[in-house]
Formats: sequence, C-alpha cells, structure tokens
Amino acid sequence: MQEKIEKGMREWFKPPEAAPSHMDAACMMLLGVLVTADWIASGEDFSETGWYQEWHDIEKETRNRTRIFLQDNHLQHREVDRSKRKFTDLWPKIPEDGMRPLQKAVEEIFAKDDECPLGVIIEAPMGCGKTEAGLYAALRLAQRWGKEGFYVALPTSATSNQMHGRVNDMLASLHDPSAKLMHGMAWLMDEVEASYNTEDKMEAALWTAPMRRGLIAPFAVGTVDQVMMSAMRTKYGVLRLTGLAQKVLVIDEIHAYDAYMSSIIEKLLSWCKVLHIPVVMLSATLPNDKKTQYSTCYCTEEDYTLATDMYPGITLLYEDRKPKQIHVDENSRNIKVRMKYATLLNSPDEIAEYLRERMDEIGGGCFCVLVNTVKEAQDTYKSIKNKLTGVRTILFHARFSANLRQEIEKECLELLGKDKTKRPQKLIVVATQVVEQSLDLDFDEMLSDICPIDLLLQRMGREWRHDDTVRPNGCHEPIMTVMLPKEDAFGSTEMVYPKILLQKTMRVLKDKENICLPDDISSLVQMVYDDTQLDESELEAWLEYNTDNEFKEVQAGVQELPKPSAKKFCFADNHAKTGDLFFSDDDSCFLPARTRLGEPSRRIAIVPENLYSEVVSAGKVSKKLAKKVLGYSLSIAERVMKTLLDRKTTGVEYVIGEGLLQGTYIFPGNNGICHFIDGGSIEMNNEMGFICQSGKEV
Repeated sequence: MQEKIEKGMREWFKPPEAAPSHMDAACMMLLGVLVTADWIASGEDFSETGWYQEWHDIEKETRNRTRIFLQDNHLQHREVDRSKRKFTDLWPKIPEDGMRPLQKAVEEIFAKDDECPLGVIIEAPMGCGKTEAGLYAALRLAQRWGKEGFYVALPTSATSNQMHGRVNDMLASLHDPSAKLMHGMAWLMDEVEASYNTEDKMEAALWTAPMRRGLIAPFAVGTVDQVMMSAMRTKYGVLRLTGLAQKVLVIDEIHAYDAYMSSIIEKLLSWCKVLHIPVVMLSATLPNDKKTQYSTCYCTEEDYTLATDMYPGITLLYEDRKPKQIHVDENSRNIKVRMKYATLLNSPDEIAEYLRERMDEIGGGCFCVLVNTVKEAQDTYKSIKNKLTGVRTILFHARFSANLRQEIEKECLELLGKDKTKRPQKLIVVATQVVEQSLDLDFDEMLSDICPIDLLLQRMGREWRHDDTVRPNGCHEPIMTVMLPKEDAFGSTEMVYPKILLQKTMRVLKDKENICLPDDISSLVQMVYDDTQLDESELEAWLEYNTDNEFKEVQAGVQELPKPSAKKFCFADNHAKTGDLFFSDDDSCFLPARTRLGEPSRRIAIVPENLYSEVVSAGKVSKKLAKKVLGYSLSIAERVMKTLLDRKTTGVEYVIGEGLLQGTYIFPGNNGICHFIDGGSIEMNNEMGFICQSGKEV
C-alpha cells in the first residue's frame, strides 16, 4: 500500500531529482504543508474518501474534494492585484499633489521594474505618512515576489485595533471581497464552530481558531508576537511560517522591542530571507545599532557600512548584494516643540495643580498626562477629578476589560481624531503607554513622565498632529512638560525602563529648550543609545545594561529556531542537543512560548452571576457564550492570581475555562465586583479599571 501511494505521489507531484538548494527552506515549507494536509485529510470533509479504489479514481475524488475545501475556507492562492502601481491607486483619498516627500520617494523606488529588495527599512518622523508609504511598499513587494497579501505586525493589541481600520480602508481600494483581516479576538467572529473527538482533531481546531489561523488569511493585522512565534520552537510554529511565506511582513514601530524580542525578530528576519518573505520595517526613532543588527540578517556587517546620517531615509536590503540607502528630504512638516521640566514624577496632587495653571494660562485645551504605570495613572486620575471638577477627564490604560478598553479607545478617537466636530474645549486624558504609538490622537499639550528618549519623541508625536485642529487662544506652540524625579529616585518608572536610559535621557535634555522635529530626532536617539557617548559616572551602569541585554538574548536563544542552514534541516540537526524541546503557544501550558520577558500574566474575567451560571452549566462553550465572557476579561499579573486562586482565603468558587475559553479564570460578580470572605474583593470598575482590594490596590 505504501509503495502504491508513493508511486502515485511521484506521478502526481513530479518532485525534482536534485536536492533543494536550501535544505532548511525546503524542509520547513514541506513540513508545514504536510501537517496542514494531514489535518485536512483527517477531517470530516475527507472522512468518506474510498481509499480502496484505484489510484486514478482516488486522485479524481481527492482533487474534487480539495477544490471544494479550499474554496469554502478561502484558501486558494491568488496573487495581489498587479494593476495597482501608483501610490494614489492604493490611497485614492490622497491626491498626487498631497503626497508627502516620503511617499513620493517610495513610489519612485518601485517605479523601477528591476527594484526587488527583500527588506525595506523606512525611517521618518511621526505624522509624515509613514504607514501609508509602508503599506504601499508592501503591496509593490507582493507584486514583485508573487505574494497574496501581507501581515501588519504591531507592538500592542491597542495599536493593532487602530491599524485594523486603516488597513480596511486600503483594502477597499483593492476590491478584494475574499480578503480577511485578523486581530486578537477575530476568531470570535467566525460562524463555524469546531467539532472534534480526538486529540489530533482538537489540535487542528485550536490551530484554526484564535491566533494560529491569522497568518493563513491573505491580509491580517495583529501583534508582532504572532509572527515572532513563527521563528520560535512552538509545536505548530511551522504552520505560522508556512502561512507567512505567502505574504509580505510589515513590522511597525520596529524600534519598540527590547533585546529579548529583538533577538527573536532577528531570527525571524533570517528565516524570511531564505524563504523569500519580503519585510517592511517602519520606525521614527530607530537607533543605529538596531538598524545594523536587523540589516545583518540579509548580509554580514563586514560586507558594508550603513551611513548614520540618512534620516529621514529608506534602506533597501537584498538577497545577494549590498544595501542601498536613500535620503528623503522630509521638510514638509517641521515642528518646534517647546520643552518644560518639572519635578512632578509620582506626585498626583502636584500634577493636578500644574494642569490647572496651564489650562488657565492658555484658555482650556486638550491635555494628555502620560505616565508609566497603571497605579500612577489611577492615582493621578483621582487627584485631577478631585481638584479640576469642571474638566472632562478620561482614564485610559491596559487594565480595563476588553469591552471597556474598546469603548475608551473609541471615545478618545472620536474626541481627538481627524473628525473635529466632537473635539471639546477642555479635556484631560490620563493614560499609560497605550496612547504612545500608532493611535492617531491630537493633543494641544502634553505632560509626560521621564522615559527613554526614543519613546519620549514618540509621545511628542501625539501633539499638534493635525494641521486643521483649532487650538485655544493662548496655545501658540506645542509644549511638552517632562515630569522628573525630585532627586535621583525614579520610583516605579525604574521598574519599567532601565535606569541608565532614564539618566542619559535627562542628561541629553538638560538645558534643551526646544526640540525640532524631524531634525533633532536621529541625533537625540543616537546620543542616548550610542555607547561612545558616556559620562564617566555612567560607565558602570551602561556595562550592567549591556550585560542584561546579553542575558536576554541568551534567554531568547533557548526559544528561537536555529539559524537557517542551506545544507541541513535544522530540527534533525538539533535533535541530539535539544531533543523534542518545543514550547506551547497556549499560556495555560506548563512550558509556554514567551515572546516577551517580564512578569507572567493570566486572563481573568469577572462576569455577572447569571453569565457565570451559564458557563458552569454549559458543556461545550459556544462561540456566542465565549464572546460574552471574554468581553469582561483582562490580563493581570500571575502574582496577583496566586492570591485570588486560594479558595480557603477568598471563599469564592471560580471556573477555569476550557475550549474557546481555555486558560481564562472566570469569577462571579454582579456590578463587576467579586467579594471575598476575608473582606477583600476584585473589581472591574467602569471608571478606574481593575482594582484588587485587600487593604491595598494592586
């Protein structure tokens, strides 16, 4: 039987006699195809295939069933529309005379038919059309390399949600009815519910559900974590890589990742090169050393030296030749931001008084107070509400439930977005890093906790973002107040960012009265991140910082795929060293894949008691029920969970979700509050977010 099937397969597929030119690339793709084919063939669509028939009858029936399956599941391969060549074809709402210099430069690059890079790094300041230019580059690369779409990877779910709408607008111009756009909870929108009764079928159903399916869709938007797992030792990571092989990868905010994540992204870029997956990387504040690291994934550092004065600029990376750098004269929107400094770090009451003075001085305005921790945001919000009773104030951080966070994000975009009809005369948004990147919000003035210079510049990009915004009478220029520590004690901020970067940022900003965008961006970033520009007092701390980064890279190496080899299949080559070491992309597993370092987290949902009873009594959780429960959910630190899971202390029964709710801890609580017998409680407060009460807030 095996010999008969093998003969039939050889006649059907006609494999080449010679070995593949790159063994890892060929074997990794073949593995992905085999696993997918195995799951499809084991499914109900093929359960009645008559394997006892003659081979030609089996072939005919299989081809027919496969054609139907691929059509029903939107899995037919088809390349993107090749007729869209001009930038305005993709973005019809931007007239040709309204294109930014960066957008024109990208269009000119791809006007040359022989220009076919595998990597593109676009560096340009905030608010100059970088996203539109990057997506246009992705479309042109998809045309050149015969791809069917692209995946847009972003740092957070909040930025993914915002990008989702912008990509949808672009897809409308492609008139592609079969294009799907995936994000964190997109699986809940799928009307098809999985049925399985074996472990293999369950794995297949889980793979086609939450996040593993995202890379199969022609067009997708999501967090960078999803593509990072393509280059990690996850059990079915090869399926992500197989799906990605049909696309162009766009990584936004490429500067925003620490040494651990950057190491995995570098390995991903190495695999993208050998699999001919074009990558577009976007950044406003990319340090030179990071750009060099990413570039060396395409050719060794000895082969070239990147120029350091190409900002704004475009770097083209090729498979078989040296990079090309193009400077862009992006002077269409120069902004001078006046800098103020005040010792307000971790001082909520003083922040409120400072805001009162500033609003009185300029006659109102829309202010952002951007702090570094949720606890500080909650405390600052309470102080402002108490002291500025007549001013509308919004609290926005990551520790709201999924439904509430979506509502707050929508409210902020309505009030501070491009539509000015609802913009208030007075508004204060107290926020954490959720508004730092990719959200198209426009503030009149900002107060920001001290943070590394590249992130501070990103925050600056939320001020005076739109030229048509009507400012208060006394608001004549963008102003940023940097909130500094009273001494050298950064408090909770030091738990978020390396102290040496905070110290170097303060030194670089000292006596700086204005920052000119984009002219000052590159020089300021390099001054903080360049190890040649150190005070003697900073040497020891900088050495510790580098040592910590090296340790993070070692930790990442444990989870990464091996570097692709042209001569050997990586899994076969590494079996003797690592055995069957694979991590799970399911957080509930004892050995989960970690795309980010930091304190582990768990998903919790505080649901109304009637919904809790519905979950308890349900056998298999339906998609409709899962969607309701997850709307109440959020991620919290694992250390907090340990207390909540002690039934003797809390006296509360809870449910650990299964199936579509796998890994979610579900607590009963009307009005968002779950009371404990020891007097404590957990609460999802509509105004403040998650609060854990046991004598103190967490």
